[in-house]
Amino acid sequence: MHTIDPSELPEAYNAVDKVLDFMKAKGHENNSQLRGFCTRWADFFFYADTKDANFTGTWDCWELDEAYQMQSNSTGTDIVNVGHYEHMAPIKWSQFIAV
Repeated sequence: MHTIDPSELPEAYNAVDKVLDFMKAKGHENNSQLRGFCTRWADFFFYADTKDANFTGTWDCWELDEAYQMQSNSTGTDIVNVGHYEHMAPIKWSQFIAV
């Protein structure tokens, strides 16, 4: 599969949710203003948290969203968006259970 664009990395690592959880832990009310703030600043938070002094990506400590996976035999970000496609498989009649 084709790897995701580097600009999609914050989405792949759920940066918005992580910023939202951080802000709620600091006592902020979970409302539309806070979610808007987190959406606007999630990319900045992600890149600030995952860059070292030499500006090389170190996002290995973050967990990928369930819709993304590492694909080691690729170039670029090594992350692919599998979405719902990975779980799609034909069902055989023998797999159905009578209720």
